[in-house]
Amino acid sequence: MNPWKGEYHFMKKFTAIALVLVMLVSLFALTSCEEKKLTAYSLVSDAVAKMETLDSFEADMEIKMGVETMGVSMDVPMQYNVKAAGLKGDNPVTFSTVSMTMMGMTMKTEAYTEGEWCYITAFGQNMKMKAGENTEEYDGYADIESVIKELPEDILSDVEITENSDGTKTVSVAVSDEKFAEIYKSFVDEMSASAAEGEEVSEVSVTNAKVTVTVDKNGYISVYGISFDMNLKAESEGMSLEMKASVDMNIAFKNPGTAVTITPPAGYQDFEEVDPEELVA
Repeated sequence: MNPWKGEYHFMKKFTAIALVLVMLVSLFALTSCEEKKLTAYSLVSDAVAKMETLDSFEADMEIKMGVETMGVSMDVPMQYNVKAAGLKGDNPVTFSTVSMTMMGMTMKTEAYTEGEWCYITAFGQNMKMKAGENTEEYDGYADIESVIKELPEDILSDVEITENSDGTKTVSVAVSDEKFAEIYKSFVDEMSASAAEGEEVSEVSVTNAKVTVTVDKNGYISVYGISFDMNLKAESEGMSLEMKASVDMNIAFKNPGTAVTITPPAGYQDFEEVDPEELVA
């Protein structure tokens, strides 16, 4: 009887079992890597979802708009500081400081929104009005809410992620005109109305649309930017005006995930109520 025969069979079984275990571990590791692979779509969608969990935030927003009509060009830069708090509670509040420069003049406004009311300081006056469409130009939160969007997966399918030296990650993508106008409809409508300066916009088309999103090391959005051009037709006293406009918007969040508190304007509850239709913006 060969004393090594039993040991030989044992070694064969042991080796076979070991090989199976190695294959299973390798397969599991490969599957895990595939599941955890970071794509442009998952980076942006996860960051948007994480921003939606915030109870408060602070952001600086800049909108650069250039308008050309009848051979005359005008630039309208706007800077916002926007704070929002209590977003997950029953009484959310926002506070926006807006600075807009037009024809060499700079106008500053403040807007505090609580419940159904918006309390505004503008043109040297303190006033309050029902929050809604008529107060959106003062309330930067409405713009942020209309712009921070998750992009469809097909738009980001072939887009690469740029690793920045500060640990942030950036995704930048050109978006088709129709898709961009669909995703950001409310903001495009607002900008076209602003470019037309109150005249009725009959046609608007978007071109050269681009979206850039930078995500910080904690998975929050640090900068969200969009840019696009518009061709407009506006009706004024029976005449049709053709206009061109360019919009470049960037929202930079300040330490997202850090709690933000808001102090209401002094005496805001005594602000005089005004009719939005009678307010000259």
